[in-house]
Amino acid sequence: EDLLRDWVDAYSGIGSIDLGSKAKVPDGVRFTIVLAFAAHTHHVTTAAADLMHAGDYLSAIPLLRVGYESALTAAWASQSEDAARALQNLYVETAQKLHGSASRTGWFESLLTGTAPNDLVDAAPSAKGEAAGFANLCLALEPNGEWLYTMYRLLSAYSHPSGTVLSMFAPGEDGGAVSFSPSSPDDGRSWWHAAATNLLHAGQALDRLDSAGRRRDALAEASQVIGWPEPLRLTDSAAERVAEARAGRQSDYHDDHSNPVES
Repeated sequence: EDLLRDWVDAYSGIGSIDLGSKAKVPDGVRFTIVLAFAAHTHHVTTAAADLMHAGDYLSAIPLLRVGYESALTAAWASQSEDAARALQNLYVETAQKLHGSASRTGWFESLLTGTAPNDLVDAAPSAKGEAAGFANLCLALEPNGEWLYTMYRLLSAYSHPSGTVLSMFAPGEDGGAVSFSPSSPDDGRSWWHAAATNLLHAGQALDRLDSAGRRRDALAEASQVIGWPEPLRLTDSAAERVAEARAGRQSDYHDDHSNPVES
C-alpha cells in the first residue's frame, strides 16, 4: 500500500519527465516502453490487491502474474538497447500469426483485405529470444535470474487449468470432496509479498530512467523490507550480446555509406 501510494503521489499530475540515467540519457522510445509496462504493473497489481483484501486470492494471483511479467519486462527494457527492436519484432510476428489464423477461419475477409503486416527490424538475436521467451528474459537479468523464472512458474500455476487450480475446488485425494467455491491458497502473506515485489521491480525500472529520482529513497527503503537489496540489471553476457549487435549494425551502416554512388 505504501508503494502504491508513493507511485500516485510521485507521478500523478506530472506533465513532463527529464530522461537520464547513470550511464547516459536513454532514447524516448525506450522510456515509453518502460513507462507503459511500469504503469501497467501498478494498474493490475492494484486490482489484485483489492481482490486479496476481499479474500479472493484465486482471482488475484493471475493478475499478479500479469504484473510480474510487465515489471520484469520494464526492468529488462530499461537497460537493453535492443528492447524496442525486439518487442517490435514480437509484435509484428504475433500480428502475422493472428492475421493467418483469422484468414483461415474465412470470417474476416472484408476486414483483412489490405492489412499487410509490418516489416521486421534488425535486432540482437539474444534480445529477440528474451522478448519472445519469458524464461530467456528472466535469465538475462540478475541477481537471482533462476529464482525470477521460478516465481513466474509459481504464479502461472494459478493462471492455467492446472492441478493447482483443481486442488482449490477438489482438495480431497480421492476426488470425493468437491466445492463450487474455491478454497484460498495457503499463506496469503506470500502473495502480498509477490505484489510488493512487482511494484518494486517496476518502480526501480522507471526510476532508473527518471533523472529526478523522485522515488529513489522510497524504493531503496522498500527493497530492504522486501528482500531485494539490488535493483534488477542485465547480466554482463546479455549486455555484451546487445553491444555486439549494435556494433555490427554500425559497421554495416558505415560500409553502406562509405562508397557513395556517383551520379
